[in-house]
Order: sequence, then structure tokens, then C-alpha cells
Amino acid sequence: MEYERNLRDYVLRTFQKRKWIVILMPILAGLLGVFFTQKPPTVFEATGRIRVVSRSQPLDLMMQTFYYYEEGNRLDTHAEVMLSREVLKEVAVTLGRLINEEDGTPLTDDQIAANAGDLDFISSLRDSIVATVVEGTSILLVTVRRPNREDAILYLNALLDTYAKRNEYEVNQNVIEGLNFLRDRLRQVEADLEASQTVLVDFMLANAERLSLGTDEISQTHRDLRLAKANVAALDGAILVLDKASAGDFAPRLDMLSSLTNSPEIAQSYALLRDLDGELRTLLSYQTPESPEVVAVAEQLRGMVAGFRTTFASERAALIAERDALQAKFLAMPANDAELERLRAEVDLNADMYAQVRSQHEAAALSDSQKTQEIQIIERAIDAVPVTESRRASRGLIAASIGLLLGVVIALLVETLDTSIGAIEDVEALLNVPVIGIIPPIDFDDIRTIIRSTMPQMLENPDINHFSSLVTHYDPRSPVAEAYRALRTNIEKARAAADAKIIMVTSSVLEEGKTTTAANLALSFAQMGHKTMLLAADLRHPDIHRVFGLQKEPGLADVLTASMPWESATRGLSDILLGELPMDIVMLTPGMDNLHLLPSGSNPLNPAELLSSKSMRDLLDELRDAFDIIIIDTPPIIPVTDSAVLAEHTDGVVLIYEVGKVGRDVLKRAKSHFDNVNADIWGVVMNDVRAEAETALRDTDHHYRYEEGATGPPTGVLGSLGRPASKILGRRT
Repeated sequence: MEYERNLRDYVLRTFQKRKWIVILMPILAGLLGVFFTQKPPTVFEATGRIRVVSRSQPLDLMMQTFYYYEEGNRLDTHAEVMLSREVLKEVAVTLGRLINEEDGTPLTDDQIAANAGDLDFISSLRDSIVATVVEGTSILLVTVRRPNREDAILYLNALLDTYAKRNEYEVNQNVIEGLNFLRDRLRQVEADLEASQTVLVDFMLANAERLSLGTDEISQTHRDLRLAKANVAALDGAILVLDKASAGDFAPRLDMLSSLTNSPEIAQSYALLRDLDGELRTLLSYQTPESPEVVAVAEQLRGMVAGFRTTFASERAALIAERDALQAKFLAMPANDAELERLRAEVDLNADMYAQVRSQHEAAALSDSQKTQEIQIIERAIDAVPVTESRRASRGLIAASIGLLLGVVIALLVETLDTSIGAIEDVEALLNVPVIGIIPPIDFDDIRTIIRSTMPQMLENPDINHFSSLVTHYDPRSPVAEAYRALRTNIEKARAAADAKIIMVTSSVLEEGKTTTAANLALSFAQMGHKTMLLAADLRHPDIHRVFGLQKEPGLADVLTASMPWESATRGLSDILLGELPMDIVMLTPGMDNLHLLPSGSNPLNPAELLSSKSMRDLLDELRDAFDIIIIDTPPIIPVTDSAVLAEHTDGVVLIYEVGKVGRDVLKRAKSHFDNVNADIWGVVMNDVRAEAETALRDTDHHYRYEEGATGPPTGVLGSLGRPASKILGRRT
């Protein structure tokens, strides 16, 4: 009888049986998609183009050299920024929207957020704009769609103008702020100069007859006093700027301080601060403020500012003392001459300062006239064309495609569920063998919680999943442990009736829980007081030794090949205590002293021949005399013949079947293999049985490699539905 079913046959058979589901679902979904799609109104589309010019500033050249930098990335960035809320707010203000009616100022974000109409306007404006990159160029194609022609043209041109101006300001922000600062400073210095000149002239006219025109000492004293006052004023300005710098307001005002002092030391300090501030701005152009390098430079800058602030404050105190002394000396001179010299000094000081600020203003104005323009509008909208979007056909096609996919999924799901075998009656009717055990799913999380409370360091052990499967030891009061004890009771009755001792535990395919069942069943008999041997006869994919934290060598293979006494390879309680499991874990429940374990041993080249050898039969005869019961963990029956050749020498076979793991044909074929060797199947253990049906059975290709490291049979088209996370965390063997 051929049980193999390939994917093509499975799909064809499913389509033949469920073809109306696959045909009607896309038709119905497509009709619904067309019916519920309304015909959109006609809109007008205005089109414009802008060119993004590459900047040649040193910072940009550096970024292009040291970082991955493409023109397309910049264009995409501009396309996204154009749709930002800040840009759209400025466009709305240009169009006369989002403005306070009382004072004509733009609305704040809070005011906009409080008005649903304003939010809807910004949202509709964003939805009407599309900015795309013209392939192979540095040009952005911008389109705006509005319900009428005039609005489409007006909105597009407002968007282009607003974005170009905003980008120009952002690119040249430092130049613009510096020019504004110098313009205000120039006005102030010019007013001071004019005022000082007026006072000087008035004083000379009023005191012409009482002026001696001064002496060299008076002039020198005036010059010294003027210099001291200038230095104090420069330091006051420097301290003010440094206080602002401490709060994060660095450039561009550091560049304007040269007009406040002629001191070389102060100028050098300002140059150091300016260089460090330039480095910080360079880093901020391509890194975030929270990046370690930016934070380090900012901290260094603040430290320098604090140091300069302390130095300048100390120098200012000394200069004030010097100024006060000169002032006292000056006042002791003839009053009119002293006042005349003071007024002349003030005029000279203001004239010098005016010349410096004017020179800087002219240089800044020249830079402003050469501002970088990154955005160039190369095409404005002069007309808008009507556009009618028909979305019915496209939405109907999309809905039909989704319906087709849904139909296929439903057909496969129905077919999979239709072929399931999950009830006890179905299993017994199919195999003509009683179900002697029903094992619920093991909650591996609960087991790990128990282990964590006793020995938390065990959670780091890579074999924790294997340890957790020994539920009768770690959680003996759990429903799963009770299920294994119920299985033990049923086997005990069958064993007593037949006076049997050797029981083989196997399954149809990989990962149905045979090793877990064998280990827990053996421990259950040991806890009952029986002297129990757990024999690891799965020489291809051994796992029994990992459950108890032991080494697999020496073991059964070494006993059979090297004529080693089985007593030397058998592990007992002392060996388990010396293994990976701590004593607190091993002694968690009684009965472990009655359990003996013979691991698989070294990997043989001919496991089937070893298990069918005379040495194996002799070993079983010796074990029969030495133990009350022998539980043998063997490989699955479908992929290899090891279980079939060994079944002839055992008293009974327990077949493990994980619900939903394999199809009925595979399970039936496993039963037929044992029938061919006249093995006595005592019953089937249904493993991983849930209170509610959570799995669907699947077709399984049983032609696969079964060796150490193999992971199991193919999972079919759908695999298991709703596999719990515990099956992933704790793989059954």
C-alpha cells in the first residue's frame, strides 16, 4: 500500500473536492469590491518642477567623502520635508488660512490642534500633494490636486514659493542671523558716535574761554583712562556672550565680539571658542545631539566657556581697580581740561568702534548677496488639467485576488480538518488497538518556574529543555504527571496479565514525545518501588542521557560492540548526582534510587544490526533477570527498521501518537510494520491532547533521514495550526 502523497497530488485533490470555494470566493470578493467603490469626482491637477542644486560648502564635501551620500537620498528627503506639517502651515498662511482674525498673526500649534477644521485642512492639503523624483535628474516633479482649477494652480505655486524661501533661510541661517546682528549693532554704534560728537561740540562752545587745551600728562591720563574703560566694556561684552554660550547659544555671536576689544589675548580666546563651536556645528550636521561625539565636544566647549568666564571676571576686577585709580587722578586735574579730554576720548572710542562694525557689516552684506540657493523653481503652474480616477476596476481586481487567496486557504484548511484523526474512537477504530494513555501538553514554563525556585543557575544550562520534560519528577502533582501514572497503571495491568517485563516505547515519526514518555514512565515505575531499567536503544538520535544530565558514553553500543559488562555502563543514583543535575534537583522527589539508566553509548555505523544481534538478545535476557521492569526507548518505526527488529524480543510495544502530528495513513502504516514482525502492541498513547482542538492533522512525507541532529519530518502544506510556544521552547523527543 502506497501512503506517500506529494504536494501536487494534495493540491489537485483538494481543488477537485473544494473547487467551488476556490471559484466563488474571488468572484464574490471582486463583485463586492466593485459595488462598494464609489465613483470619485473629477479633480484638477497642477504640475510644477523644482531643481535641487548641490551645495559645494566644505561640510558637504566632507560628508560626500567620508559617508555614503547619494543625490537621490537628498531628493527623497526634500520630497518628504515638503509634506511636513511646518511647511504646510506656512503654505496655509500664504493662502490666507490659519491666521488670527484679531491681529493677523499665524495660529500656534495648540490653536490648530483645538480646531478640527484646521486639522482637516492641513490633512487634505497633504493628501493633495505628490512629490516624485524625475529619474536620472536632480529635479522634483510636484503635483497638487484640488476640486477646482484655480485652487490647484494657486496652491501649487504657493507651495513652491514657500518651500524655496524656507530652504533658502535654513541653508543660509548663520549668514542671515549674523547680518541682522551687525545691522542692529551698527545702528547703535552710529547713534553713540553722533551723541558723543554733539556733547563734545556743545562743551567746547560753552567753555571756550576756560580751556587751557591740556598738557601731555592730562592727555596721557585721558588715554589710559579711555583704554581702561574700553577694556572693561570689552570684558563686559565677552562675559555676556560667554553667559549665553553656557546656555547653548554659541555661534554666530562669537564671530561679532572682535568689535568689543582690541586685546590679543581675548581675541585668541574667542578664536579658540569659535573653532570649537565650528567643530560642534559640523558634527550636528550629520549626527544627533545625543551622540557620544557631539556630547563630548559640547562638554568641552562648555568647560572652555566656564574657564574663560572665570579668567575674564578676574581681569575685569583688576581693570575696574585701574580704571577707578585713573578716574581719581583725572578728577584731580583742572575740571574743564579733564572733561574735554574725556569727551574727546569718548568720541575717538565711538569712531573706532563704528569703523570696525561698519567694516564687518559690509563683509557680511557681501556674504548675504552671495547666499546659497539650493532650491530653484524651474516651472510654475499656469494651468490645471482635469483628472478622473476610476478605482473600481483596480479595487475589484485587488478584492478578487484577496478572495482567491482566501478561497485557497479555506479549501486547504477544510481539507486538512476533514482528514484529521483526533478522537480516541477514531484511533482505536483505525488501528484496532486500545488507547491506554492520554497525555496533556507539558507546561514547560511551569517546570522552569519550579527549577528557578530551587536552582536558578540551572536555567543557563543548554539542556534545560530536556530536563524540563521530566514532569513526573519536577511537578509530580500536575495533570501531566497524573496522566503518566495512569498510563503506568494500565501498563501494569497488561504486564501482570502477561507476566511481562520488557516494554518498548516508540512512535511513527520524529518528535512525537516517545523519549519524554519513556523517561517519565520509567520514573513512575521507579517511584512505585519497582527496580527499573531505562534502556536507550535509540542509537541514531539519542536524548535519554540529556534528560538526566548524563554523558551518553559508555552505553548500549559499547556493551554490544566491545563486550563491556552492562553493569559498568549502567548509571544509577550516584551517577546522576555526579552529573549536571544538582543534588537538590535530583532529590526533589523519591524513587530516583530505583531507576537505572543504560545510555546509548558511542555512535555505531550499523545500529539496526546491533539491535538485532545475539548480543542484544543476551543482554535483554540478563536485564530481565536483574530488574522488575525494562523500558526501552527506540527510534521511530517509519523512518528506520531498528524498532521492528527489536520488537520481536520485547514483551509489549507502546506506540506514541502526538495528536495532529501525522495523518491516518502514516499511523496505520506504523501499525502494519509491527504486525509484520508479530509484535504485541499493548496500546496507543495519545500525546499532547488539549482540552479544545487546537491542531489540524497534516499529510506527512515519511521518507526522510533519521540520524543524530535530524529535526523531524516535513510539515506538509499547512503544518500544524496554532502550535503553542511551549512546543518551540521545549521540543518533544
